[in-house]
Formats: sequence, structure tokens, C-alpha cells
Amino acid sequence: MTQLAQQSRFGGESAFEALEPRQLLSLPVSDPGNTLVQVDTSFGTVFIELFDTITPVTVNNFLNYVNRGDYDGSFFHRLVPGFVLQGGGFTYDESDPDGAQDIPSDPPIVNEFLLPNIERTIAMAKTADPDSATSQFFFNLDDNTGTLDDPANSGGFTVFGRVVGGWDVVLEISELQRVNFGSPFGEVPVTEAYDFANPPDPVPDAALVFVSQARVIGTVGPYLNALNPSPIIGLATQPDGSLLVGVRGENASPVVYERGADADSYTASLLALQTVPVNATSNIVNWVDPKNDRAYAAVSTANGLVLYTQTDSGSWAARNLTSEIPGLPPLSSNLSVMIDETNGRVYLAGMTASGAVVTVQQTGGVNQGGGFAWTFRNLSAGDLAVNQVGTPAFIGELTTYTTPWGGLNITGVDNNGDMHVVWFAPQLENGLWTANNISEISGADPIIGGVTAFVTPWGAINLAGIRADGSLGVTWWTPDFGWITNDLTSEYSGPQLDPVSITSYVTEWGGQNIAGLDAVTGELVVYWWTGSTGWVHNTIADFIQGGAEAPTYRLTGIAAGNGDVSIFGVTGDQRVIEYNWVNADDTWRAFDLSALTRLV
Repeated sequence: MTQLAQQSRFGGESAFEALEPRQLLSLPVSDPGNTLVQVDTSFGTVFIELFDTITPVTVNNFLNYVNRGDYDGSFFHRLVPGFVLQGGGFTYDESDPDGAQDIPSDPPIVNEFLLPNIERTIAMAKTADPDSATSQFFFNLDDNTGTLDDPANSGGFTVFGRVVGGWDVVLEISELQRVNFGSPFGEVPVTEAYDFANPPDPVPDAALVFVSQARVIGTVGPYLNALNPSPIIGLATQPDGSLLVGVRGENASPVVYERGADADSYTASLLALQTVPVNATSNIVNWVDPKNDRAYAAVSTANGLVLYTQTDSGSWAARNLTSEIPGLPPLSSNLSVMIDETNGRVYLAGMTASGAVVTVQQTGGVNQGGGFAWTFRNLSAGDLAVNQVGTPAFIGELTTYTTPWGGLNITGVDNNGDMHVVWFAPQLENGLWTANNISEISGADPIIGGVTAFVTPWGAINLAGIRADGSLGVTWWTPDFGWITNDLTSEYSGPQLDPVSITSYVTEWGGQNIAGLDAVTGELVVYWWTGSTGWVHNTIADFIQGGAEAPTYRLTGIAAGNGDVSIFGVTGDQRVIEYNWVNADDTWRAFDLSALTRLV
């Protein structure tokens, strides 16, 4: 590969290799109109969001090379671990006696240094001349603001996009060994196909990391909008109070939003752009596993049940559990997640097309890759059949809840509006799941629109739903009282609620909360209880300065470990709205996620 040394576009050390510190800038929220580019490499696919409106000259320049196919067949010719991975300058074919060839370049472009060179961003390479960038680009492997953001050094380096999928691919390439073939190929990443003991000449194609194809696949807009007409939003909180929000985007593309504990903006990970491309056929569920404090998501797809694990780099790695678990049937219902409070094992619950209730759960072991191993259990064909208990004819959505003594519970309503629970407790004699009609036991009136469930810190079980007359009914259980039912609307002179909108959550101090949309005004209402107040109801917009837009569909609520509360819903024009109560200052605020989100 000695010919590579003759292909330098510029001589000497560029300003790209020796810069000084400057102040950190910030990246923008994602614009739905930003271009999305797919780059296929020898190690996998990378997806890049371009900043069309912020750096238009640089983006247009990059797209010119992409659309002409100039990057196809190019290779990454420079790797500085912990700093940058550079490409876009040269093609190579081992059968060509002339070695590496320059990518034909357009005239240099004006510098548009406006954004920080932080991890996951893509920027233009250039010489000491600020306006010298042509075709070469690099990925920032770390926060490089201290070396690449000084305007006194080549005018600063123009960031024009960020990696929104396949970051693990970039990181895998960044861990390769390097070979010095002479400037500008002094730090070329090579694969295991390169023989260090007997350096080959010419270098085989298999030893280099190529871009096989780069192409525009659309805009990021479809991945920012929640367009499921009746969305079930997956929620989970991290130990530090940060929040995960899972939604289905346009074309059923799964998205996970994330907000830091003290942040006022979100990032969004496009799960459809990760290792296993999917179109969701169910809702997305999110959870944080207490055994390792790592974030997870799961979704049913046409190709099976896909599990996502958030990696140390913040990206998401995918596994197809249907491929891993022999005999796992397709799940056609919504998914619900529960975590055994005694051992931390995670259970996913759903139904097959025939109405069988199935759980997919961790075994307690690990697989060959070091991840948690999973199995499944057909409760209808196994446990309930052995117990000679019929499977409830659930309609609509399933809800799950757990109890402090290791109880696992799957609940929903049937065609008659009766609430049923398929449940397990360690105390059961035969160790099998069973089922009960809770409405029949408690005398509760029929429920329409589904049921929401919550358990208090002292183990009281609560099932809430809307009755045919629009009233909010709560059926609750304690060991001392058994099952009892109450009508909160009539007992506390509260508003009637939309039956498909309700959600519930319990705060860290045991505050019980049931939220829904007022059946008349459409405003968000919360019925809440504490030991000192009893049941109270409030319209939340009354507590937000200037009011707040109300969602129009199903709500999902969660209480974080720091006492904060978040309630999510979707507006009529398909935007995700969050109502957030901040425990520290006892205030409500509202967020429009589409206006606050940037892709990662």
C-alpha cells in the first residue's frame, strides 16, 4: 500500500491536529425537516441527522457527494482513538496498481462553525485555511470541544450533523488496530484480515473499513412524531430521576425519548435505526432493571419480539427474543411490563391472537453474550388449564402490577365490563398462576374503556376504571378488608372522566393518584389521595401559568424516585405533551416533546 503515501491532498500537519480550548456550545433540538442519511459500512449501518437549516452550505456540499455516490467504495483512512474517525477522502481497490485514489472534490466551501464538536457529531475536515473543506469528514469519538472549537485555529471545525443510529458501529471501528502507511495514511484502521507479521502488498480490501453506500433515506420527522391514534406510552425512571418515554412514531417506528433529572429538554433514540430494523406492531414498554440499573425497551414486530438494551455509550443494542426462545408465539396485544419485587426478574405480558395470556420473562441466568437470558410461559395452555381455570376473555389493553410479597398480576376487562386478574403469588400451593373475576367478588359495576392498577407501599391493591355513567370507580383490596369498591366521582363530587384516558401512579410517600381527561371539558384532571387530605380532585391546567394544552387520547403517568410526577398524552395534531409536577418547588409545568427534542 505504498502508493497511499502519494495520494495526500495536502502536505504537513493540518490545524485539525493541534487546536486549543474554547467554550462549549450546544446542539439544537431536532428539526422534523432535517435530512436523514444512511451510511452502510463494513461493520454495519450508521444513520446521520444533518443540520440543514443551521449549516446549509456544509449540508448541501455533503449531500452532493452522497447523491453522486462519491463516498461509495471509500474507506476510513484515519483513526485517532478517543478523538476522531475520518473518511470521505479516498477510494481503494486492491486490484488497482495505482493504490488509493482521491475522491473527486468540489470547490472548497465557506466555514460554518456554529456547533460544538461533541461526541456523536460529524464535522468537516480541512487544512489550516478556515474555508478549505471539500469531501473529507470525521466523527467525533469524544467531547472534542477543547481542541476543535477554537475560532483562532482554522476558524473552528464545522459540525453539520450527528449520529442518530448505529453509534455502536462507529465505536467498534474506533477499537481497531492501526497501521502507518505514510502520510496521510499514518493512522489507518485495519481489520483482522491484515497480517501484521507479514504485511501484505497490496493491502487486501478485507483489511480496510469501507463505506459501501451512502444515501438519503428521508427526513427525521417521521421518527419525532407520535402518530398512533390511541398511543400507549412506555415510561420508566432511572435511579437518578431521569425519564424514559417510549412511543410509536410514523410508520410504526419505535422511539425512546430521554430527559435528564434536572433537564428541560429531551433526546430521542430511533430504535428503528438500530441493529434490527423493525416496524412496531405493539406499544413500546420501557423499564430500568434493578439488577444492573440499565435501561431496556421491548416491542412486538412482524419479525418477533425485539428487546433493546441501552449501552454504556447511550445507544441501543437489539435482540430478537423470538429467535432466541424456541416456541415463543407471536403476541398480538399490547405489551405490559412488571418486575418481581423479591428478585428483580422482569416479566413482559401479552396475548396471542387466540386470546391466550403469555408471559416472557428472565430466567435468572445469562446468555452467551452476557445479557439476561429469557424464556416464556403460556399461562392459558399451562397454568390455568392445569388449575382448571378458564382464561378471561380480555378485550382491549392489559395492565400489570406487582405486590411487595412477590405477587405478579395481569388485569383487564371482558366484554361485560368485568375486571379479571390472572395472578401468581409465591404462597400458592402448586406454584401455578390462577385467575379471578374481581368484579364478581367485589360487586363492582361494569367498567368501560379499560382498567388502571396501582399498589400502595403498604400493599393495598387498587383497580380503577370508568363506569357506564362516567363515574370513576376504584375497587381496592387489603388483607384486613378484602375487596371493596367505591365511586370517587359521586363520593367526592368530582368530574366524570373519558373512559379511555385514565392512568394511575403512586408517589414515593404513598400518595395515590388517578388522572384522566374531563369528559365534558377535555381538561386534565387528577384525583389524588394522601393520609392527611383524603381524596381530592384538581384540574391541572389551573396550576400552570398561562394554562396548558390538553392531550386528546390515553394518558400515561409515572412518579419518579425524587418525588416528581409526569403525565403524558398525545394532542389532536399528534404531538406528545408532558405535564410535569416538580416536587422540590411544588409546581406544575407542561412540555411539548416535539419542540424540546434532539436526536441522539
